[in-house]
Amino acid sequence: MLTEKLGVHVAFVMAAALTSLAVHDGAAQDVAGSHDHPGLARVPGYYIAAYDETRSDHAEFCVRVATERAKVTGHGWRITYRRARVGASPSGEQVRAHYRALLKKAHAKPICDSTPDLDARMPHDGGETWVHLRAFAPGDSYELEVVERDLH
Repeated sequence: MLTEKLGVHVAFVMAAALTSLAVHDGAAQDVAGSHDHPGLARVPGYYIAAYDETRSDHAEFCVRVATERAKVTGHGWRITYRRARVGASPSGEQVRAHYRALLKKAHAKPICDSTPDLDARMPHDGGETWVHLRAFAPGDSYELEVVERDLH
């Protein structure tokens, strides 16, 4: 009887451990109610670990050099992505390259681009979208901050 209970306990612990590994091996779920910013798709293999969206947000973005900042107010998103898979992560530079390509496609003007940050501004209907990316080395996580400002 004790051996049988011990066997059930060991099986339960092993199942929990395997479930935990599965979560870290690509099965991680986005935070409830979260989504990528339209036009700024995440790097494949990442999930949304933290998410905040507000209608009236403000943030500071790099204008020309890291010490020169612009305060931008508008519809804002703050999204933290984490690597979902076990194994080698892309570098912070690879994460920034992914977003540089997306921003170029959206006709964005890169403003500041230096490790670990990338700031850009792009036009959108009647306004502009400001983007700040912070990609950490080795790329296990990164943060995206976006503010859409209406110019009318």
